[in-house]
Amino acid sequence: AEASGAPAAFIAERWRRGDELPGFNHLLYPDGDPRGTEVLRQLRELCGEQPRMRHVEAVLAATAEHSGQHPNIDGLLAAICYVHGLPGAHALVMFAAARLTGWLAHALEQQALGTLIRPRARYTGLAPGR
Repeated sequence: AEASGAPAAFIAERWRRGDELPGFNHLLYPDGDPRGTEVLRQLRELCGEQPRMRHVEAVLAATAEHSGQHPNIDGLLAAICYVHGLPGAHALVMFAAARLTGWLAHALEQQALGTLIRPRARYTGLAPGR
């Protein structure tokens, strides 16, 4: 969309063709991804006047107009990369780092409690130490 300089036309054409809009919509958050909402709030606060952020805003507005879809965390992590001139692959690294942090927190909590904190997940392998 950046190359054409017209994100609204680009998004309208994709939506008309029935293409998915990567970085938008989330099955668990049909009214908007709260993680993405917070990232967008901070990105606007820190970078709101930058030209690349204005382009992000144009994409968000065009997507809302044509599809009604909200940005998800993937789209906003990509926006962080775009606004700051980082390679797009860094969005996946940020997502993975956040996920890993959560997994480690769960593991530490389970270890401290001495029990699983998610009983619906059942380990069926060998018991540790065997």
